[in-house]
Amino acid sequence: MTLEVFLERHEIKLEKQYTDLMKNALLLMQGSVDPLHDDKHVYRMLDDLNCLIPTVPIHLRARIDYAVLLTCLCWHDVWKARRNPKNLPYFLFRQWWDGIGSALEFRRFCKCKALDKRFIKSVIYGIRKHATFQILPTFTLEAKILRDLDNLEVWNLDRIEPLKKMYLFPKPNKDMIKLGMFYIRHFMSKEKPNVYHFDWSRREGEKRKALFITHIELLEKEYQFYKL
Repeated sequence: MTLEVFLERHEIKLEKQYTDLMKNALLLMQGSVDPLHDDKHVYRMLDDLNCLIPTVPIHLRARIDYAVLLTCLCWHDVWKARRNPKNLPYFLFRQWWDGIGSALEFRRFCKCKALDKRFIKSVIYGIRKHATFQILPTFTLEAKILRDLDNLEVWNLDRIEPLKKMYLFPKPNKDMIKLGMFYIRHFMSKEKPNVYHFDWSRREGEKRKALFITHIELLEKEYQFYKL
């Protein structure tokens, strides 16, 4: 779902300065060197947001700041989109710096913009808190929604074809395939339902996780990863 369609469907009116920020991020995402984190990644998250919103309790729904939420959603992977992980050390660095890198890029982009400081601070917080490695709990409503949407995206079956193109063709990248299988078995598959903040996300996450892992197991047999 595109940003324009989402805004129209939910009758959300935002000032041009905010929609321009989002569109700038989407342009950057279109040029992504990482097919898992491009503009289609954002559009899939908008699909999920479209489904999540009606399930959010009314008293919370009324509090959502869409300027903050949608700016976070569009900007959260801008840093990652410019960096394609080709080896283990860089993959680990990318995971660790995820969130911080995009938050810094957003801050730099806003330096010459006449934007409310509270808005900038809220967006930076949301971007930082979407990343995998966190110590403190997530507090703001917008950051909780973004984190749920990004966690759901991990299990989206649309990501499997880009993964195959990245690591199987034209020649299998043995190190990255082994790393990927290790990460799926020892981290992703052990994901607990409490990583989600909303009931709909929790239920959807469990369904998608089961389907995704089944597809990966079929790929493992088809391409005999264990022999690489």
